[in-house]
Amino acid sequence: LDTLNNDSLNKKKNNNQQKKVVHKNSVQDSKENINKLENYDKKKGRNNNLEQYDDDHDDNDSNNNDDDMGEKKMNDKNKLINVARRKLIHPDGDHLTLLHIFYLWQEADIKEKKHFCNIYALNNEILQQVEKIKVQLLEIMKNKMKIQIPKKLHMHKWDQILICLCKACFFNIAKSTSNTNVYINLVNKTKIRIHPSSTLFNSYIKPTFIFYSDIVQTKRLYARIVTKIEADWLLKYVSAKFQVAKT
Repeated sequence: LDTLNNDSLNKKKNNNQQKKVVHKNSVQDSKENINKLENYDKKKGRNNNLEQYDDDHDDNDSNNNDDDMGEKKMNDKNKLINVARRKLIHPDGDHLTLLHIFYLWQEADIKEKKHFCNIYALNNEILQQVEKIKVQLLEIMKNKMKIQIPKKLHMHKWDQILICLCKACFFNIAKSTSNTNVYINLVNKTKIRIHPSSTLFNSYIKPTFIFYSDIVQTKRLYARIVTKIEADWLLKYVSAKFQVAKT
């Protein structure tokens, strides 16, 4: 903790302002992204519904042509999905990206939900399960824990969400090292790397501190579902927990 990045204290205000700008109109942004993808498909003579994409080709082609076309349309489909999903990425990482996706899905009507999942290649049933779990948790908080839930939740207070995660799971916080790809867990000193599936894997600016949800082991240890966090959060909210963990 002695080597915490003090620059983050000066950048915090600017970072918060940038996050508000990026996510101010998230639902409208999603609809605009869908319209852009539909226009792209119309120019290419394609159906924007990914589930029906494979039906848009002639069945009378030769076997070789079928193989070539199959590979081409799969590549085109993947490119379309990647272009779409880049629009949903939160700059701080995976946790808020997933939450952002859930918010967009939740605010859509039933028909829009299915269309949203088709465009972004998401699993509508999984998102429905997430919504049920959210309802159950709110009921537990209200009925058993006697916590008053405001009628209107401020869903886009991203920093508060990450601070809660850090306080609850401080043992999953890691700090960068001189090696550009390696992080050190602050509690058990394990060396880990960011998993290639993370939105932070190819980040232009390497985060000094990260929080992760899961570890995958191959030849090395990789952190999955990763989000960058601020150094001053550790000093203010988590430092005492680190001292307890060391004893």
